[in-house]
Amino acid sequence: MNYIRTTLLVLLAGVLAGCSLTARGPVPVQVTLSEMKIELSMTTFEVGVPYRFIVTNAGKVPHEMMLMPPSMDGKTMSTMPMTQLDTMALTHIHDSDLAPGANWMVEYTFTRQNAGTLEVACYLPGHYDAGMYRAISVE
Repeated sequence: MNYIRTTLLVLLAGVLAGCSLTARGPVPVQVTLSEMKIELSMTTFEVGVPYRFIVTNAGKVPHEMMLMPPSMDGKTMSTMPMTQLDTMALTHIHDSDLAPGANWMVEYTFTRQNAGTLEVACYLPGHYDAGMYRAISVE
């Protein structure tokens, strides 16, 4: 009888633990964009964990936020057409959604293919070259 009770308690604990993880939702990440600067509340991320990027444009001009793979040098990428950058981006919030004072959210879960150093950047003309990028690490 004790064996059955112990087994049921272990199963119940496992179910409850799974429910609490699901109910918790994505990990919030605050991202603040301003003139030629990107600030993040965290820069190290885990594969398989869902994240909610809460992006605020605290600047005086429109900005964008692109989460980019480490496939090329950012300086080279800043010379590419925006349509090509769009296809490379893991996720992208367009400048039309990030006018001065605007807030926007995007959720993303990193995969094993994303592991390593990535970049959060703004590729609007002149922004990247002026320093509007930030390296992040995915483990």
